[in-house]
Amino acid sequence: MIAYVAGIALVALMPRLLPLWLLFLPVLLVLLSLRGRPPGWLVALWLGLLVATLWGHWQLQHRLPSNTPRADWQLRLLINDLPQRKAGVLRFNARVLNAHSVQVGAHPLRQVRLSWYQPSVSLEPGMMIDVQARLTPPHGLSNPGGFDYPRWLLSRGLDATGYVRQLSVIDRGRCCRLQSYRQQLHSWLEARYRVPDTVATAAALLLGVKQGFDERHWQLLRSTGTVHLAVISGLHIGFAVLLGWWLGRQLQRWRKRVQDARGGPVVLGLLCGLLYALLAGMALPTQRAMLMVAVLLGSFLLQWRTGHWQRWWLAMAVVLTLAPLAFYEAGFWLSFGAVAVLLWLAGLRRQGAGLLRVQLAIFIGMLPLLAWWFSGFSILAPLVNLLAIPYVAMMLLLFLLDGLLALLRLDLLLPLVDGAVALFWWGLAAVADWPLSHLQLPQPDLPATLLALLGSGLLLMPRGFPIRYLGLLLWLPLLTGQAKVPVPGRFEAWLFDVGQGLSVYVTSGNKHLLYDTGPAYRSGGSAAERAVLPALRSRQVDRLDQLIISHNDIDHAGGREAVLARLPVAQRLTGSPELLSEAGMRLCRPGRQWRWGGVDYRLLAGGEGVDDNDRSCVLEVRNRHCSLLLPGDIGSDRERTLLPSLRPVTWLVASHHGSRFSSSRAFLQQLAPEYLLFSAGYANPFQHPHPDVRARADALGIQMLDTVSSGAIRLIGDADGRCRVTAWRPAQSGYWH
Repeated sequence: MIAYVAGIALVALMPRLLPLWLLFLPVLLVLLSLRGRPPGWLVALWLGLLVATLWGHWQLQHRLPSNTPRADWQLRLLINDLPQRKAGVLRFNARVLNAHSVQVGAHPLRQVRLSWYQPSVSLEPGMMIDVQARLTPPHGLSNPGGFDYPRWLLSRGLDATGYVRQLSVIDRGRCCRLQSYRQQLHSWLEARYRVPDTVATAAALLLGVKQGFDERHWQLLRSTGTVHLAVISGLHIGFAVLLGWWLGRQLQRWRKRVQDARGGPVVLGLLCGLLYALLAGMALPTQRAMLMVAVLLGSFLLQWRTGHWQRWWLAMAVVLTLAPLAFYEAGFWLSFGAVAVLLWLAGLRRQGAGLLRVQLAIFIGMLPLLAWWFSGFSILAPLVNLLAIPYVAMMLLLFLLDGLLALLRLDLLLPLVDGAVALFWWGLAAVADWPLSHLQLPQPDLPATLLALLGSGLLLMPRGFPIRYLGLLLWLPLLTGQAKVPVPGRFEAWLFDVGQGLSVYVTSGNKHLLYDTGPAYRSGGSAAERAVLPALRSRQVDRLDQLIISHNDIDHAGGREAVLARLPVAQRLTGSPELLSEAGMRLCRPGRQWRWGGVDYRLLAGGEGVDDNDRSCVLEVRNRHCSLLLPGDIGSDRERTLLPSLRPVTWLVASHHGSRFSSSRAFLQQLAPEYLLFSAGYANPFQHPHPDVRARADALGIQMLDTVSSGAIRLIGDADGRCRVTAWRPAQSGYWH
């Protein structure tokens, strides 16, 4: 099993899929040679490679190719999941029955993920619909600490994304009875529980529907180490299995057949677990949890003469066979890691190991993984989970009992349910407010993580083990990170990939500046939450010395509230008079300059112009050898007025995302940048960066990079004269990119 799992993992790590003929070549050579039998581990490794490669080729064959032009598609779809409605946007997944585009032709799409802005009808699972949609190939933002959206789509068989232009319902109730029941139950929860927190919690715990949680909820869960309690996981499946097992034992006692203590309770436990998993929608994490439980209990039921660890490896092999890219999901590692710690404790035969000791052992074992996946962990997680796990089990029972009473038209438990949910979130908020509730770490590298895992293994050894506490020393590289001593005269800047918008982070010495915060989304949320803040968190930025909002356009200022809510900010500047009413905001004053760590910052413009774009703050960052200019959204007329104050720069972020009416020839000639950088959205409707701007830059011999193809762009101005540029997206491995 280990070799088989290793084969699947190797394919997941490959930047390109192997051709299938190359995998079948060893089989042909063995058949031709007929010399003995190859080792079993080699056959298992080959099978793992073959399974994962076949799966990858199958997925990529259906995915809309990345070079597909922007086009409208005529689709006949069958909605096979619960639509998600938020902030006036309906988002849904649907099975493709027919797909055709005049510009592209036909393509074997299986499932698509669509957004419908200002929907006119309510959609439900089982509906057949005709849709005119603008489809794009799977594409996501690419930033340090960010979410790999293309991999997420591929692992769930979603071949394209897009938005609805026209929609008509053809038929209802053609399939998907289970999803229809889930939709009806979700509507019933919304009607029964009037308190938003109660609705959101009930939907998450019972149905796996998390759309009711906002950023406040997720922040509380992250800060207290209880995210696993709010998403359907092995813990919740375990609750259902234990309930079924207990019912099975009671039935045995009632029928006085206590001699068979194995079959009935286990079968009923598995059935209850399966029923709960189906109720939760059988999403990929739920499938993984159910498979783990089924393999571990099924082997016990069938009396397989295998050890716990063999069952653990078998469960992992089954999960990866069905979802090879689960290898990249935090839930996969945390689930199997937690079970591994429990198996390790069971193997040590520690009698009387209390619940607190078990929680502490899981915390020790999981700490390196939490640091790797989330760049931090909750120090109080063992204590919080000791109370929260049984409390969540109690809430699940309360929801179940209240549902049964509702059938009798009784509302006896409604106040108790609302109070229990309110107490849960109040308790998490109280813990999260403690200064040391959550420790933020720099993003660790792989060697430090592996070293910390070895340290966790030593700490979990029995008492009296000679070098047990050496594990604490092995944690140090992970907890402390690499020492970053500020170099005088050096600055670093990140042009984040935020789609159609702008956000740039600049640091020198030990100072941190953020220029713009990216766009807000019509569906709720912002690029600051999805791209900017995770990137800053991965770099252990816990404060901003200055926040500059160039002007009040939503693609530049849309994420400011999220940034201000999460990070303390010393100074706030803007070029937009409309934003001056916000607390702490001051106007950009042309000519203002300051020096941080031997690097000069200068405001060239701000607050003046015929419109808000031209009022953008224009910031220059310069050391002795390298320089960066951030002009916001100024147009060519405003550029012309700035020409006398401009000096040549190394890097220029294109005005207004590469608009046709910005980055004029005179402006580019005066600045003579080595690189012109574009921050624009994938397949944006404005044609940014415009071909005319590219032509002007090309004629002047200026190199160009854009966030669409490069992802986040890192700029390093060394004090010794090296001005370096690196792109984040090309450095990311994975055959799905």
